[in-house]
Amino acid sequence: VLIGYSKGALDALEFVAAHRDAAAPVAAVVSVAGPMLGSPAAAAGRGLYAAFAQSFAARCDSEDGGVLDSLAPDARTRWLEAHPLPPEVAYFSLAAFTTRERLARGVWPSWRFLADDDRWNDGQVAAPGATIPGGTLLGYANADHWGVALNIEVS
Repeated sequence: VLIGYSKGALDALEFVAAHRDAAAPVAAVVSVAGPMLGSPAAAAGRGLYAAFAQSFAARCDSEDGGVLDSLAPDARTRWLEAHPLPPEVAYFSLAAFTTRERLARGVWPSWRFLADDDRWNDGQVAAPGATIPGGTLLGYANADHWGVALNIEVS
């Protein structure tokens, strides 16, 4: 069973779709807050991300390998259309959404941005876009995108 959180869920899907022989033992993929249909917040955050990555340029490569581009809704839709998921694998999703009171401070701006179109979001992904197409929805966590996997406010 492959369990992927956020972009890791996309990576798990890409693995089972592209490497069927190596993925043969995989019985299921579980997505936790995975941006299956992408996120408009990724496209909107390109400038901020570029500035943040540039601050680390002296210590590491500032090129992100197209991470934000791969999270754009049109890129995710194109990928899903071009890469049918193996039917012998079961697919499960745990999405998340929450209220302003339960948000980590760091996701407030993107939560507000996404709420203009869909108030049921976790600060990075709208809940309807966090489910693997054709898979089983396990449920919705009352958490923001970070809090569904770790307690960022404490750590």
